[in-house]
Amino acid sequence: MSETEKVKEFLKSARLAFARMSPLFYFQLSSMRVTYIDKYPFLCRKCGRFVLSNVATDEMKCECGDVAVRVGSLCISKDGLTFWKGWNDKEYGGDTVLGLKHELLHWMLQHMFRSVVIVRRLVSEGVDVGVAKYVVNLAEDAKVNQILRDAGEVVPYSWVTSYAIGLDGSEVRQMSIEEIVLKMLDSKGGSGKSTKEAVRSVQTDGQKFIDVAECVDGEKSEIDGEVKVETVQDWSKELKEAREKDEKHFMDAVRRKVVDDVMKAKVVTAGNVKGNYALLVEAEVIKPEEIAWYLKLYNSIRSELMKTVVQDWTRPNRRVRDYPGIKVIRKPKVYVCVDVSGSVYYRREVYKKFIGIMLKIAQMTDVYAVFWDTNHTEPIKVLGEEDLRTKVSTRNVSAGGGTVITCLEDLMPTARIGDFFIVLTDGVWFDREYDVQRMLEKCKAFKVLCWSDKCHEGFNMDVKVKTYEQ
Repeated sequence: MSETEKVKEFLKSARLAFARMSPLFYFQLSSMRVTYIDKYPFLCRKCGRFVLSNVATDEMKCECGDVAVRVGSLCISKDGLTFWKGWNDKEYGGDTVLGLKHELLHWMLQHMFRSVVIVRRLVSEGVDVGVAKYVVNLAEDAKVNQILRDAGEVVPYSWVTSYAIGLDGSEVRQMSIEEIVLKMLDSKGGSGKSTKEAVRSVQTDGQKFIDVAECVDGEKSEIDGEVKVETVQDWSKELKEAREKDEKHFMDAVRRKVVDDVMKAKVVTAGNVKGNYALLVEAEVIKPEEIAWYLKLYNSIRSELMKTVVQDWTRPNRRVRDYPGIKVIRKPKVYVCVDVSGSVYYRREVYKKFIGIMLKIAQMTDVYAVFWDTNHTEPIKVLGEEDLRTKVSTRNVSAGGGTVITCLEDLMPTARIGDFFIVLTDGVWFDREYDVQRMLEKCKAFKVLCWSDKCHEGFNMDVKVKTYEQ
């Protein structure tokens, strides 16, 4: 079996493992370009060029006269994921899947784009290109390995940790790689050393491998000599089209893909410990205000619903071995109350997305739709989009302007503990706030307010609905 075929088999096994336990890595790996190069790579500390060899050693001599240090046999760059010769050696502590997770985290945190800016700054202060790349990679590895440790992985002792760069885990956890580099250099240059001298001190504390590069086989690659690149897996259609435009479009597409995959993984792994990766990466790449309101709503409800389901071991009879089953503690009901006053109901893009989320939730539990303004319709069980078109009519409510949320008060006793009471409205009501709070106190369900103009207290959660006008 050729090395390319071995890489394909390894990726197949890795995807299977990721699909079961770490879907975030599965989503990312499935869209990424993967290549194989049958050489051992080295990076020159002075000129920053790649030096390739058929022999595995710790160092090589570069044409510029300086020393080239070994690059990791798994490497991430703007060209995707690269497997080099010897990729299945003991470099990753015998756990190549963990090494793959390490590289995919570099990709999700976009280190291949961000490191270019930091390297450029260090070079402007007199640091050699290769040394700057080496030092920045120390900070990137410390960040990624801290995420792996926070997710419960056992990181090999030879990998870079916060201790290796003179920081503690809490500092690395809270800081970006840009901040880590500055802090790292500051700790080494505290006695009045220049940036160049501080970098030289940092070098002595690091590892011998570098695994983040700008490019390894594209037009911008700095490989010394010809190299045969074998493509094992190509980009997904979306990333390929963005890459063909320009680097900015590609960066935006990569970031968008990471954000989408993180949100999908949070839903898939709700209630699963391995879902930590989605939460940890989300904290690094997504700002709260960047999450679409409808995704925030869906993920929150989905997570709460998962708390009502537990896995147990059942045995139908003595002839059947024990096997894992699902036990539902209680099937909650979701009451969806939609304000049909003109300021909400006719914002069609909001209404469409909200109803789309409710239809998804209806696949997991019972959803009852209620339409209201100054009166309300009777709760109608929603089984599909057709129910919302044929069974519900705004003629059943006044629809003549004005909104009185306390008209829902007679529904409060219906919602029990564990149920959901979701209200879509602009938040502009003709009720006294005291009456609203008194009504909400009667509701024992998990109350969610989806508002566009005005927020109110008394709800367990509120989601700011963004419209095109906003």
